[in-house]
Amino acid sequence: MLCDVQHRVQWDTSTKDIRVLRTTGTAVHSAIHKQAGDAMSLFWLVEAPWPLAHREYVLHRKLTTFEGRGGAGGDGDGAVNRAGDGVYIKVDTADDEPASRAMWPNVATKCVRVNDYWNVQVVWAGGCGTCFRSLAREHPMTNLLPKWVMSWLIDKMLPKSLGSLKQTAIEYERRSDAERDGERVVEPVGA
Repeated sequence: MLCDVQHRVQWDTSTKDIRVLRTTGTAVHSAIHKQAGDAMSLFWLVEAPWPLAHREYVLHRKLTTFEGRGGAGGDGDGAVNRAGDGVYIKVDTADDEPASRAMWPNVATKCVRVNDYWNVQVVWAGGCGTCFRSLAREHPMTNLLPKWVMSWLIDKMLPKSLGSLKQTAIEYERRSDAERDGERVVEPVGA
């Protein structure tokens, strides 16, 4: 769900636009992200609350798995986690290099192009329908904000985003179960 671009706007209320600009490589994980390649370049427009300018990113994303022998919690027989299919790794980096600028040249009105950002997420199964997620992120633009602004953003926006994420995860799982069972899934109006 975190890699599926079309569902991002359902759970992340700050995402105003997100689209795939280019895909490359094999599509081993296309069931997860619904794209033609596991390496993608994305445009992502994020609404920031006043007094901040909205943020615009050209992200380079790579999704892969780690299933090495004995690593990442494995037991030495090649199984990373008996409860799941491995460890999923998603890496996003942003830049404003000429090649990225060529893919999405115009900065939207009242926006700032973020040119220094990275995000690494690692997700693995926890058994009984649960999972674990670890996140490492660097966003230098937020380091320039006063601490009271960061506290306010976290206080106001995080609970809302987590609630939306939880509801979307429930719906995503329902749709996945229905599709796996061969049922026709009817999307709600406006989805």
